[in-house]
Amino acid sequence: MSSRDEPFLVDGRVTGDLAEAVTQAAARRGVAPADPEPAVERYSEKTMTFDEKVAWLVEQGLEALRRQATGVFDLDKLPKMHEYTAEWAQQQLVDPEAAPWLILVGPTGCGKTSQSFCAARHLVLEHARRGRHYDWRFVTNRNFAGRVQRGSAEDADQVLAYYAELKGLLIFSDLGDFNNQDFGRAADYTARLVNHRYHHKLPTIYETNLLYKRDDYVAAMEQQIGRPIATMDALLDDRVIDRLQEGWTAMLPEVNYRQPKGRMMGA
Repeated sequence: MSSRDEPFLVDGRVTGDLAEAVTQAAARRGVAPADPEPAVERYSEKTMTFDEKVAWLVEQGLEALRRQATGVFDLDKLPKMHEYTAEWAQQQLVDPEAAPWLILVGPTGCGKTSQSFCAARHLVLEHARRGRHYDWRFVTNRNFAGRVQRGSAEDADQVLAYYAELKGLLIFSDLGDFNNQDFGRAADYTARLVNHRYHHKLPTIYETNLLYKRDDYVAAMEQQIGRPIATMDALLDDRVIDRLQEGWTAMLPEVNYRQPKGRMMGA
């Protein structure tokens, strides 16, 4: 388990940055501060008031989101949720099995991952306000493929189970982006992940810049732009694609938030 997936409690003890906050809360309730470590050990989630538990869950949830977002974007400057992303996230709170997965489709840099983190933040905070911890994970298809390929130091089936069996939200980024010599294995494990989460109706956000299937629309676009367009059916079988299409699909606008902000030569 990585630090990003660190639990709130380990053998009954509060871990990470939360320890200081819990020690302060213990002091307000009259627990002697002379020996902070035993105080933290004695002061667990079970002895918190509901409001203290909510504050704890909110802070821990935001910290986990910030750690995951580091080097990608500023969590505190996320854009507003797209209307379909917001509607899907709200549906997750009402009935998670009614709309288990959302597919965000759009060109590179249009904000798919930002939208995914908007949804994750919304779910984490809303569950926290109800006094519940909400589990979630993030992985790119390329990194997932690298971890399950032959020769990897990790057990491929354990990696698959870690992501496929997650009961909370899985953000699976760059679906169809394989940088892997063992293409068949990467495609197989990706299909198995999609199929498992489909059958068990587990909340998932897939991000991709690929259209589902090569059809007349894609052929016309290729003729218009003068180059081939990659489609998902070249990577995954039709059954997997049909299952993905049963979910909610949000087509994001063609705007590139990764455009350089410095002065461009000749501009």
